Formats: sequence, C-alpha cells, structure tokens
Amino acid sequence: MLWASVLLLLGALFQAKDLYTGLIVVLAGGGIGWAATAAPPEVQAGLAVGLVWLMLLGGITTMRGQRFGGDPRTDAGQLARLTWIPAFLWVALFWFVAIVCLWVGGRRLLAV
Repeated sequence: MLWASVLLLLGALFQAKDLYTGLIVVLAGGGIGWAATAAPPEVQAGLAVGLVWLMLLGGITTMRGQRFGGDPRTDAGQLARLTWIPAFLWVALFWFVAIVCLWVGGRRLLAV
C-alpha cells in the first residue's frame, strides 16, 4: 500500500501545475517512502490504514459536488452523452458505489 502510494504520488508530481503543489507531493512521497523503508511496522500499518481511510472518505467528499442535472463537463454528463443512460442514473450509481465502498471498507478497517 505504501509503495503504491509513492508510485501514484510520483505520477501526480508530473501533473503538478505549480511549485507549491509539487512541493507538497514531494514531501508526501518522501514521508511515505521513509515510512515504507525505515519506520517500525506499527507506524507503517497506521499510515496505511490512514491512507485507506483518506481514500474512502475522499470518495464521498468528491461526490458532494455531483449534481443530478447532468452538467456535460462532468463524468456523468459525458457518460450520458455517450450512452443511452441518463446522467442522474450515472450520478446515483457513483453515489451507490462510493457509499458501498465506505461501508465495506470501514467495516473491514474497524473489524466489525
């Protein structure tokens, strides 16, 4: 998980648009890389769990901005244009997947 995060951050570094964003990506990648190589196993596990929670909650956070109207610039709007499925159904599907992922992932992480 930690090495995958470092690789993804390396890819994000090439997409960084300004110096501040690049600096944040380098610092995050350096910190996660250090933890993957030199930190005790408890720190590695805690960091990996924290990153998973960040991704699970980030999925819900990004869905907050989705509108059921089908703005053609959004993913749902583009999918509606390319398929016969209306945009509001795509947004509903995205919400469903985000909530199910949060539910299942949260239960696994909390061992409920």
